[in-house]
Amino acid sequence: MKTNDHGAVGPKSLHVRKVLGAVVLVPLLTGAPNAWSADELATEATEATEATESIALESASDGGEAETQSGGAEATAVRGGIEEIVVTAQKREENLQDVPIAISAFSAEQLEASGAQTSKDLAQITPGLTVTELAGYTFIYLRGVGSDAFVASADPSVATYVDGVYVPIGHGFAQELGQVERVEVLKGPQGTLFGRNSTGGAISITTRKPGNQFESSLGLSYADFQSYSAKANVTIPLNDSLAFSVSGLLRGSESYYDRGGPGADRGIDDDFIRGFRVRGRWKPSDATELLVTGQRVDIRAPGSLVSANRIPSPLLGNALLIQPTTQDYLMEGDVDPLNDSYQTSYYAQFTWELPGFDVKILGNDLINAVTAIQTDFDGSARPYVSFLSNNEYTALQTAELQVLSNADSWGSDWLTWVGGVFYLKSDGGFDPVQLQIANSVVQLPTDELFDLIPQGLRELLPPVPIGNEITVFLEGLIETESTSAFAQTTAKLTDTFSLTLGGRYQTETRRQSRSTVNLLNSEGGLTPLISYTPQESTEKNFSPKVSLDVRPMEDMLLYMGWSKGFKSHTYNIINIYTPPDFVKPEELTAYEAGIKTTLFNNSLRVNAAVFQSETKNLQSSFVSLLAGGAVRLENAGEARSRGA
Repeated sequence: MKTNDHGAVGPKSLHVRKVLGAVVLVPLLTGAPNAWSADELATEATEATEATESIALESASDGGEAETQSGGAEATAVRGGIEEIVVTAQKREENLQDVPIAISAFSAEQLEASGAQTSKDLAQITPGLTVTELAGYTFIYLRGVGSDAFVASADPSVATYVDGVYVPIGHGFAQELGQVERVEVLKGPQGTLFGRNSTGGAISITTRKPGNQFESSLGLSYADFQSYSAKANVTIPLNDSLAFSVSGLLRGSESYYDRGGPGADRGIDDDFIRGFRVRGRWKPSDATELLVTGQRVDIRAPGSLVSANRIPSPLLGNALLIQPTTQDYLMEGDVDPLNDSYQTSYYAQFTWELPGFDVKILGNDLINAVTAIQTDFDGSARPYVSFLSNNEYTALQTAELQVLSNADSWGSDWLTWVGGVFYLKSDGGFDPVQLQIANSVVQLPTDELFDLIPQGLRELLPPVPIGNEITVFLEGLIETESTSAFAQTTAKLTDTFSLTLGGRYQTETRRQSRSTVNLLNSEGGLTPLISYTPQESTEKNFSPKVSLDVRPMEDMLLYMGWSKGFKSHTYNIINIYTPPDFVKPEELTAYEAGIKTTLFNNSLRVNAAVFQSETKNLQSSFVSLLAGGAVRLENAGEARSRGA
């Protein structure tokens, strides 16, 4: 039996970096406390031809709600102490210790030193964060708030932003392209500045801009289960104002599951991911900058659908006498697991610094598509029920305008502010999904076959020949249009007290545009069973924020805050014999108090927070055979989460 060390963050790696033409081999033991930064490698390369100053090793540590840090995102050296950590949690660059939000922030060097190579690894170094993967999707929970649904009609509870652009799909691999500059994990609802679907918090990933110097890097790793990873990046400046970078990613591994039953000889296909990214930067003047990015990721992840059937479905287990699997890491299903998908994204950011305020414009065009997904729904060695889809997709377009105060703004010595508008349009769903009950091999008697079908669906079945199997084609599509306006300001009332007020008003329309049920007849054609009338609804919401900051001394910040978050309403898009269900919006109210301080002559940084969140109309998901084997959502009432 194969085993796997799930406790390890990453494999032993050999990283190869090429900086300014010199190649340096750096053996890195994942989880070691020290790592070489890019600047240090550049120094090492220079020393290959001329003697210069010695290289200093930087110590990196993680961040959290109760944390001690000696580095961070965009770290700036402070003589005689630990570095200053610069974050953009409030849409502007600020010292982490001045932001009244619980944040875990990590620089590229810290991520590398801790062995965090993927989004899933981020949970290993971030208190309160849980990241899991299934069917090629990434599910994020923060402080106990999150979502594990992976259909187009479901939204995450922790919003993800890459280079300031909203990425609503739980597709973590696309975030790994390019050279990461910093990662910020913002805890608690971020409804004011980050908007929809951030009731649990937000993760902001910033990648490095193409610079004015040629740079190239290559990272390689190999580990157990034939796990391999290769990441490459090259930056090419064309002149003082124009540069671009190209990044590539290749990763794969074999499954640590064995396979039994009728498919034992076929085994389980390996997982792999490959992607590339091109980014351009044009800075015609000191006051203007344009960044344009295009990327594509292709994923094959059959291993994400593999599991041991330790607890059979009550419906299928009782009806078909399916016995639980007694061996760990053994798949006995008869259907070959298949999970192929891709994601393409094109986004741009334009920044213009004006006298009195700055303007930032962002746009994004994204499509995420599952081109083939196939799984054994009953999880047994017999071909009873299988699930197949070759066109599940989400197409998304966003645009955002931000206006921010700067050093030339009126009252800049005591007042900062940011405001803007945000627009989103998307459509997606299953077109179609196929559910097959039994097949020509099993040849269940018709009476027994019908016993597996809900009574409501039996009444819909027409008197057509269906043979010894039932194959149902289900279509479900949903459209979304959302518009919001937001503003936030912080006023320094005295040298000790500061007050932050903010709010976002949002209106969102969702239309369940298609929901049909068709039956495959014995002649190979489709017999329509039902087509539900499209439904549409509009919800409006205001998410406020209030925070009071107190500075009893220069190196200490005390804060307390109250805020609300909003997760969009939706419909269940796959429906067999009941009309589409309306799922109410999820609303969260949070209370938080915290302290941020540096001690012992700036040699120790300690940040801590306590919180409580109350959720109304919690959106809960489950997988149901009665819903065609797809994920369904329902409102589960209220929930409360508290901690420190």
